[in-house]
Amino acid sequence: MRDNPVLDAELIPDPQRPADTSPEWPAFFRDHVQTFWHQHCEEVSFVGEDNLQLNAVFCVPAESTQVVVVSPGRIEAAIKYQEFVWEMAQLGVAVAILDHRGQGKSGRMTNNPNKGHVHSFGHYVHDFGLFCDLVTERLPTHRQVLLGHSMGGAIAALYMAEHEHQLQAAVLSAPMLSISSGWVPTWLARAAVNFGNWLNQRLAPLNPWYFLGMGDYQSPSFEENVLTSSRARYRAFRDVYETDHELKLGGPTFGWLREALLASEQAIDCADKITVPVRVLQAGGDRVIKPDGQIRFANRLIHPDSDLKVIAHSQHEVVMETDRYRDQLLRELKHQLQITE
Repeated sequence: MRDNPVLDAELIPDPQRPADTSPEWPAFFRDHVQTFWHQHCEEVSFVGEDNLQLNAVFCVPAESTQVVVVSPGRIEAAIKYQEFVWEMAQLGVAVAILDHRGQGKSGRMTNNPNKGHVHSFGHYVHDFGLFCDLVTERLPTHRQVLLGHSMGGAIAALYMAEHEHQLQAAVLSAPMLSISSGWVPTWLARAAVNFGNWLNQRLAPLNPWYFLGMGDYQSPSFEENVLTSSRARYRAFRDVYETDHELKLGGPTFGWLREALLASEQAIDCADKITVPVRVLQAGGDRVIKPDGQIRFANRLIHPDSDLKVIAHSQHEVVMETDRYRDQLLRELKHQLQITE
């Protein structure tokens, strides 16, 4: 990545993007998106809660007046948003993405870097506040719009409710406001998380345990995945993680799940403290997050332009979904950016 993230307008490529179902999409992604990312994005490091080193990425077109501040989901690294950054650059919009603690290129809290762990969900929120301060410091005249996905949506919701900020609007993509426990009853799943975390704290407080059935990083086949119906984007995502082992992250710990369950309820409870317009995008085919928490959250939002929209049949990771679902998210984001078609 180059040292200066500000782009010259003539450097922004503008080819016609093929559909993700087209055999030409992988070559487009390699030749245009990945090349653009490596030439025009800047990595920035700063110190977060508990003096942990955090990583962020900025891409700033020369004439940009707005910036999308991205709060990614669990396991996600900034580089997973390469195509999104390229698309925003075509619109003349800057992007700033945080690698949350414990993932991407940010510092880990466990000896095994594969463990998805956090000591307190509040650390995520505090980190995100420092990141937003950094965005304001680097781009003081830019209008800020948030994109928060899954875990990142819950983090951003808590931040917007509890802290003063410069964000003008937000889009929450499949926000983590009620985690699916599959065929296991919710009460039983919560009991297992709480008991496992209690036992872990009693027997090995310095060695967070994986939750039942969880382990180090794995790469499920496309047919096994529950994240996207786009074969091309799923392959691109997995290729990046297979190439850079620093990005790999396994399953969550008992501690992470306990904190996530508490944070989901807290985000719903304080939704009425969020004063900016929020678009909650519910993935209709989501098998990771249940819809009821998102509905409760949206019903408590107070801004008249806040609402909930369902992207029917979309799987959890809308940003890497197939075009017919993903384009709906982009339209909602353009609306918040005040960009007309």
